[in-house]
Amino acid sequence: MSPDAVFALLDTLCAGTGAVPPRRTWVVGCEPATVEEGIGLSPQVAAAVPEAVRLAVELAGGHDPVRAEYTPLQRLRRTP
Repeated sequence: MSPDAVFALLDTLCAGTGAVPPRRTWVVGCEPATVEEGIGLSPQVAAAVPEAVRLAVELAGGHDPVRAEYTPLQRLRRTP
C-alpha cells in the first residue's frame, strides 16, 4: 500500500477505533537503489536500517528532529 493511500485511510482508521488522528505523522524510510524484483535488502538499504531504526525510536520517544540542531534525515540522505 502506498503512503498516500495509508494517509487517506488515517481518518477512517481512527474513527473505527474512536481515536483522534495525530497532529503530526512522521515517515521514516529509505530510497532503494533499485526497484527490480529480488529477495532481501540491497547493501545500501541494509546499511541504512540501523540509523532508520534509531530515528524511529527517537521519534516514538517524543524527540522532534526538526527542532533539533540539525535534522537526522540529512545524515540518511545519501544520494549518489
